[in-house]
Amino acid sequence: MNTDIVSRHPVEQPDDGAAVSATVLLMERAEMLDTVIAAHHDSNRRRRSGFTSLCDAGYRYLIAKNRDDEGFFLVWDGPEQNRNLTEDVYEAIAEEAQRASLVPPYHVYARLYVFQTDNIRFYQTPAEIRAWLSGQAGADAL
Repeated sequence: MNTDIVSRHPVEQPDDGAAVSATVLLMERAEMLDTVIAAHHDSNRRRRSGFTSLCDAGYRYLIAKNRDDEGFFLVWDGPEQNRNLTEDVYEAIAEEAQRASLVPPYHVYARLYVFQTDNIRFYQTPAEIRAWLSGQAGADAL
């Protein structure tokens, strides 16, 4: 996988305990990146080298982009937060995509597809990630 890291957008550093939580969340999102990318492609179309990780680029949802400048977004801010694609989440995704100069469709992984638009290609969070979250935060994280 191409591990180029884009860091044009600084990550705000929270204070004390929040900094630790933000760091853990960032590490968890980076770990999920490979699973999301692998789940996106079937075994006949694996082009992992065409992906650029954006996990440490300061985005809330954007985790990667492909050679076609399509963004891959993961709606997950931890087990106690929203994991669904809502209208507010879509608006944040569209802003991140614009900031990163990405084009539709936006590939979004989330628990549920509550808000729908033609710019989104929705994928339910892969079973591998749901299992990983389950092991990290208990069954209620699903």
